[in-house]
Amino acid sequence: MRTGTTPLWTGAALILVIACGGATTPAGSPTPSSDQSVTDLATADCRNMEMCQGFNLQANYGDVSTCVSLLGAELSPLAVAPRSGATAAALEACAQAVDALACDQLVPPGVCVFHGIVAIGGPCIVNTQCVAGAYCTTTGENDCGKCAAVATVGEPCLPESCAPGLACVVGSGGSQCAEWAAEGDACSLSSPCAPPFQCVTGTCATPLEAGDPCADSDTPCDSLQGLYCGTSGTCVTMGIAKVGEPCGSFNGVQAVCGGPDAMCSFPENGGLAGTCVPLLADGQPCGGSITTVCAPPSFCSNGVCSGFDAGGCP
Repeated sequence: MRTGTTPLWTGAALILVIACGGATTPAGSPTPSSDQSVTDLATADCRNMEMCQGFNLQANYGDVSTCVSLLGAELSPLAVAPRSGATAAALEACAQAVDALACDQLVPPGVCVFHGIVAIGGPCIVNTQCVAGAYCTTTGENDCGKCAAVATVGEPCLPESCAPGLACVVGSGGSQCAEWAAEGDACSLSSPCAPPFQCVTGTCATPLEAGDPCADSDTPCDSLQGLYCGTSGTCVTMGIAKVGEPCGSFNGVQAVCGGPDAMCSFPENGGLAGTCVPLLADGQPCGGSITTVCAPPSFCSNGVCSGFDAGGCP
């Protein structure tokens, strides 16, 4: 189901994981190697996803081992990029923090934010190379960007350009940075609720669980758990479809494409029903249409699916 074409955790942005405990190098042990720290952080996040957002794990990755493999591949460039702040010690500290959280908690501000030594205006390819208060403007297609100042509340944004702890949301005036709203706080499109809460008649509240009546309720079903209000009038779980099977909304049910190597392709003339199609492997041509998307962790570079070269900038 995943269609992202740039690495996760590209640095200055806060890692918004929801955690429940996992497996990392025991606290107090000597700092592991960079490769081990990458694996520890990927493992912590994937195990937490399994316990706290099981549906999302199945829909996006299929299983924990695939999740660890793919997230590890996306994290590795952060650690190997020159002048990056994602050191083995910093990655391990982040993994330990993720491992210790409850399901309704976010990573504490600053713990999983990695700052490098490249000043604003300097060349970069990942956010972790930039100094505090900056992010990398690269598109993630192995092109060198420049470190630029992060956006603050109310300022226009890209997905990774907001200051740590802020969300980039789409409002009536375009995308802008906003603070996350907590349980009981007022919420709107421009003031999103921090997971796992959802906006209910203008207030952040706990969403409905599987089996709860929903037909006459203002409270939505828990989308983080893959729930929607079914024709039965209760919250039911979305289906997970394979390549070649229907996806989207059809015959009164909803389904997403499962695993990291498929996406839902909808007809060009519109409609909510589509078909799961495979994502592209390395070396295949890409970018010609919305259905020619590379399978993660690769992305489309110069019309061909390829891996990420974190050392490609001076």
